Amino acid sequence: MAGHGLRSVRPPCSSVLLFSLSFVRCASVEFALGVLAGNPQLHATAAAAFIDYQKNFNASLTARLGPPIIEIPGGVHPNASMGAISLSMKDDGDSDKTGMSEALNLLLGLEGNAPVIGLIASLDPVATLTGVRQIPQVSCYAEGPKLSNKKEYPFFVRTTPPDSFLATAIWHWVVHFNVPAAACVYSDEGYGQSLFGSLNDLARANGQQDRIQGQGLGRMSLLDFNAEQAREVAQLVKRIGSHFVVLLIHVAFAGGFFNVLEQEGMVTPAWQILSTDTFQADAGRKVGYMYLRPSGEGAKAPELRQLWSWLSPHDMEATNQMQLPAGLVGDEMFDEGAVFDPIAFCNFDSVYAYFIAINNLLHSGVDASEVRGRALLDEMSRLGFNGVSGDMSFDRNGDRLGAFEFLNVQSDGNIASVASFSAKTLNFTVTAPLTWMDGSVGYFPPPDMYSCDPGFYQEEQTRQCKICPQGNFCEGGLTAPLMPCPRGTFAPDVGMTNCTACPNGSFALDA
Repeated sequence: MAGHGLRSVRPPCSSVLLFSLSFVRCASVEFALGVLAGNPQLHATAAAAFIDYQKNFNASLTARLGPPIIEIPGGVHPNASMGAISLSMKDDGDSDKTGMSEALNLLLGLEGNAPVIGLIASLDPVATLTGVRQIPQVSCYAEGPKLSNKKEYPFFVRTTPPDSFLATAIWHWVVHFNVPAAACVYSDEGYGQSLFGSLNDLARANGQQDRIQGQGLGRMSLLDFNAEQAREVAQLVKRIGSHFVVLLIHVAFAGGFFNVLEQEGMVTPAWQILSTDTFQADAGRKVGYMYLRPSGEGAKAPELRQLWSWLSPHDMEATNQMQLPAGLVGDEMFDEGAVFDPIAFCNFDSVYAYFIAINNLLHSGVDASEVRGRALLDEMSRLGFNGVSGDMSFDRNGDRLGAFEFLNVQSDGNIASVASFSAKTLNFTVTAPLTWMDGSVGYFPPPDMYSCDPGFYQEEQTRQCKICPQGNFCEGGLTAPLMPCPRGTFAPDVGMTNCTACPNGSFALDA
């Protein structure tokens, strides 16, 4: 099994227990933390963070596993040392109902443990509860923009950037590549609507609201993709007149809509598509396809992988200061953790954010009994450290000022990172030549991508392609002029490419 393979490379002294169960706590106040998650990888990285922190005051552990991955500024305070911090993990079952029940167990100490002073969890209803209880909550994957509202969620912090920052990254892509108009398709549910709303707000704030053209998929069940409804949407997108398409679609609809785009001839050299990573599974089917995602892996990520390869189920059970969900510890947990997802790296940093904040407050002279509530939240919001998911810092809303990477399918089928965007500096940087969907390679889109289709003309001021109005004909092309019908001819419909001679006995105004 993979788990056994990982453990076979552990260094000597693997028989040494991580902790003795008889250790006596040296601190008078316990800083109880809780983790609420359904993904085994999140429990795995939370446990790894807790074990890594113990290296600061356990010499045998350091000798076996190496120095701590993340440094505590000023070192570990005596009151945050051995036995002072506990970590209780619960399985939320990926359910709001189960999550709320387990959150109450942790927040109120209903199972005999000390009530937690901080929670690592991502369910939205829990964020309401922690706000009422004035207990900080850190999330590694809740991305909805509404969670940035400090009036509604005053104690919520996240180690992954929100969707509003994702929209900002897309806007900078549009501006950098001088896209006259982006044809955006969004799913009519929370994810797609919030992303498109944020992107539309950015265009409006910059006085360029016409630069973002949107078309919703329409209502459909997450379990029942409506291909014919989606086909009608794709046909409407063609009438927008732009060859640049941005997809803001829930992962449940991504595969189905990609198939529709293929059938409608929109995954061809004449188009350029940018999507979020919900299309990651389908992106490799087309050279030149681009998608973006939060950068969830920093320079320290290999150190976490190495640490995990040296751990075993025995290490998870070697201390009563860390409690995992019943039945979780076993080879399966290590198989799951062999390759970590980006959110798992962010979760490791979520746990460490508490460790650093607690120590910072103690070093500043705050009494241990006051390290909680607003004081703990404010300290976490001020943090800046280099985690396994990269540089970690937050804005005034508790949102991570993270980075995004733009991934591009190369001509050989490999996927390469070609550009990045920093929510902290607002810098969009092209890091490598891009492969476009027509197969060309360069730092800017091929000129034909800006051409107007037959039946469209180019508006002089905005350079956007507009559908040809009645009484005119439009042949399309790079300049795509709007040409009125000559005397004696007429164009009765929009989108005409030629004019028709008037019948005998009539003239244009009558026709």
